[in-house]
Amino acid sequence: MKQMTKSEQTKAFIIEKTAPIFNSKGYAGTSLTDITEATKLTKEVFMETLANKDEVALAAFDYNLRR
Repeated sequence: MKQMTKSEQTKAFIIEKTAPIFNSKGYAGTSLTDITEATKLTKEVFMETLANKDEVALAAFDYNLRR
């Protein structure tokens, strides 16, 4: 099994922590502040890891769907 890079681990962490927020608040109701508060990461780290809110929302949807 391939070991995840630090960037991949951070992305997975963000998705895991924000999926419940997107699930309860929806896309429009979830802010970047919600994401940074849930992950305890700075906006800069978030933007380095994921392109934008759309990317994390789609990944969170897939994550929630698989669960």
